[in-house]
Amino acid sequence: MRTVFLMLVFLNLAAGNSLAAGVVSTPVEAPSMAVGDWWAFKNHPTGAVTLSVAEVSQGGFTIMNKGKPSTYTPGFNKVTGYYPTTGEAVTYAPHNANFSWPMYPGKTWSEQVTSETATKRVTYNVTAKVIAWEEIEVVANGGQSRQMPTLRIEYQHGKVASTCWYSPDVKNVVKCVSPFPGQTFDVIGFGNKPPD
Repeated sequence: MRTVFLMLVFLNLAAGNSLAAGVVSTPVEAPSMAVGDWWAFKNHPTGAVTLSVAEVSQGGFTIMNKGKPSTYTPGFNKVTGYYPTTGEAVTYAPHNANFSWPMYPGKTWSEQVTSETATKRVTYNVTAKVIAWEEIEVVANGGQSRQMPTLRIEYQHGKVASTCWYSPDVKNVVKCVSPFPGQTFDVIGFGNKPPD
């Protein structure tokens, strides 16, 4: 009996490890955006906001946020947008370097970025590392709670460190913790048709 029990424990551990290894070894490609994809976020401290894809082209896509467009590369890196707390327009050259595809644990990237508003221009280095696959709880779409596989990414934007969790299922970051104003958030809804 003891031998059978130990064999079952071993088989469960082996199956669990092979599943985990399968997830960990799977690189994540850039999301394929479509008009109508949307995400609702609860920002801290600015409140809730819904973003939706308004246009998709070979050169990238446009996401609307409170009636204002932000443009992205096909690789989901922002080129133009607005600061969430002030609404001030900003451009990034060559882009904000938040993603480098494919992504997988251990992947790193670095890029010099210049952000420019009407009143200032700042050049800084962005470095990022995908740390690991992590299951996190996502509460979305009417309060439904579920565990989702995510890639935890640690960023350094100049002197500012942030941690975000990207979900391939959601096609976006589902959680972020950052000292940047308005950049600590959790997803509270998502889908492929804007909510009513």
